[in-house]
Amino acid sequence: MKMTFKRQMCIGVAAVVLGFVLGMITRRGAYCNIGCVIYGLLFLIHPVVPEGLPMGKIERFLMRTVGGIIFAIGLVGRFGS
Repeated sequence: MKMTFKRQMCIGVAAVVLGFVLGMITRRGAYCNIGCVIYGLLFLIHPVVPEGLPMGKIERFLMRTVGGIIFAIGLVGRFGS
């Protein structure tokens, strides 16, 4: 199964939403952070670009940078209660 940008975005958004829902149900902010960390790791480990854009070194680097920023926000940020 080839991972496309759209599929990876859907998986990442689902992880973030699930983290926020679990965080609200259990009143634990760590679940919200875990969802953001998973989303960031998706792009750190397997960077993909939208269809129609070339997959070069610069694009791969930029997608990994964005994944790293989201990962860091998930680690440092305090979400939920």
